[in-house]
Amino acid sequence: MAAFTLDDWRKSMSENLPATINQIGMPISAKAEILIHRPPIGGVWTTLALDSDEAKIKAANMAMGQGVSVEELAGKEILVQDLLLKGIQITDPQSGEVVDAILTLLIPPTGAPVQCASWGVIGSLETVATLIGRPPWKPALKVKVESFRTRGKNLAYRLHIIGRATE
Repeated sequence: MAAFTLDDWRKSMSENLPATINQIGMPISAKAEILIHRPPIGGVWTTLALDSDEAKIKAANMAMGQGVSVEELAGKEILVQDLLLKGIQITDPQSGEVVDAILTLLIPPTGAPVQCASWGVIGSLETVATLIGRPPWKPALKVKVESFRTRGKNLAYRLHIIGRATE
């Protein structure tokens, strides 16, 4: 029996598969489409235009810099136009175990990015990308940062969509 190769996988992912309808009447494909990429440890994914050295340097500095903490903005509205996600490892404050996480930078049209390492925010972004469309979002999305407690009593965050920014 022949091995299943990378070319076989690519072919299987490009076949036309039947579409189905979800609960709100929108067609969805049986073939999964990745709208928000989850980078591996050390990897970076962004929606910023990287069409010049200046833009690449700005994105790199954002990825390595310090943004505004999402904790400071809980309960407040922010604008989100672009994303920058970076695969990181952090120490779980309760268990002391090193775990994989994604540092998410929510980038407004102007000003400092908002950063967090919250799976709730990643889930919110994936839902938004599925139902509203992929980033970059122009005009920017107006979102409210919500904090909540998980079943394990950990503090987490998610985004509540308010609408589009008025230009």
